[in-house]
Amino acid sequence: MDGMHYSDDELLDRMYGIRERADNHLDQCQECRGRWSALGKSRAAELNRLGTEPGEEILLKQRAAIFEKIEHRSRGQWLPGPIPAFATAAVCLVASFLYQPAPRPVEISDAQFFAEIYSVAESNEPRAAAPIQNLFQGEQQR
Repeated sequence: MDGMHYSDDELLDRMYGIRERADNHLDQCQECRGRWSALGKSRAAELNRLGTEPGEEILLKQRAAIFEKIEHRSRGQWLPGPIPAFATAAVCLVASFLYQPAPRPVEISDAQFFAEIYSVAESNEPRAAAPIQNLFQGEQQR
């Protein structure tokens, strides 16, 4: 790091093991070594503060907050305010616009059905060729 110092982010990354540097800048730079040491001391103080046992009052407050959330959710109020009503209305509105009843089947007699099947089966021409054939027949009639 010729003439440059570690940024606070680089020191934090190094402290938490996110990014390791293979250089020996901390050994050579007194300013960065001092910031590194101060950062380590403040982290140790924070860990010591967090490591103390919480008091009975804090635990009771946490327990009460948990029970309140459970009761609140069990009463059916899992989303705040008008969001569920709006979402339900929007879904119903979209569904009503998209709904199309199924077409009714065309009723034909058994005789018509079998006649159509027989004509398709007896035809030497592939079914896909029928539209092309119709185009040429239309040209001949003009």
